[in-house]
Amino acid sequence: VCQRNLSSMANLYSAHWDFWTEGNSMDRKTLIRYVSETGKSRIVDASANLARDSTVQKLTVLNVNSAHEGVYSVEVVDGDSWKVHTEKYKLKLVEIPRNPPIITGVKPRYILGETVRAECLSDVSRPPSEISWYINDASVNPDMVQNRTTSSTIRFNVSEHHLHGYEQDLLRLKCSVKIEDVYWKTSVEEVTVSIKDPTHSLPAAGYLPAMFSAGGTSVAHGDNWLDVVLKVIAFVIMYGWTCIC
Repeated sequence: VCQRNLSSMANLYSAHWDFWTEGNSMDRKTLIRYVSETGKSRIVDASANLARDSTVQKLTVLNVNSAHEGVYSVEVVDGDSWKVHTEKYKLKLVEIPRNPPIITGVKPRYILGETVRAECLSDVSRPPSEISWYINDASVNPDMVQNRTTSSTIRFNVSEHHLHGYEQDLLRLKCSVKIEDVYWKTSVEEVTVSIKDPTHSLPAAGYLPAMFSAGGTSVAHGDNWLDVVLKVIAFVIMYGWTCIC
């Protein structure tokens, strides 16, 4: 739309719309031309799928595709002052992803200190989308992230810092996909964090499997851990590792 009110000019001499691809004004071409002598506008480039009003104040591009992306300018000449007025508009096309992003590779539970490796996947877009990560709503260190055209991988070791120092066991991973100011979608995965691994608890004092009760290395129920360790070492020296495999 031409912002200048052409109808306010008592003697509009001429007006025309031009187009060129950004950064290459050498391919500039005229799309629509209006001359006051005829009182009518004429579409010069019929291949551009254009529509306009009778005074060339409005230009509409129909069935937009990548060939229409570029700079549009309208130039009008006032028949009274013969001043030339120009307005420019930039048309940029955006192709948004067909589906929202998804996060893969996340386990339901992690141990404090364990490595998390997750991937955020996004559909192809134009221009390429910007993918960002958040841990418990806090932005992450860029060194933790590896970005590609349609995916992003985050890798880090779970620490108390990620839990914000509170006695909480929830880790919230969020992946955000953004394309300038026209598209923004997120995906969230929540996992539980344990302070200790319950599958690796130490045996009670004085307990060892029965295989260690042999040839002077039997473990008494009341032995302390130092005695147990010494007896295990003596057992290994006497019988070798193959005996306990």
